[in-house]
Amino acid sequence: FTFSGITWNPVHATIITTTIIVVLFSTV
Repeated sequence: FTFSGITWNPVHATIITTTIIVVLFSTV
């Protein structure tokens, strides 16, 4: 995940990805 002006750490990216996955599974 890369946004202009923002650099994500590997850990940060993992947390964000995990959060998105959890939200998707919760929505189903």
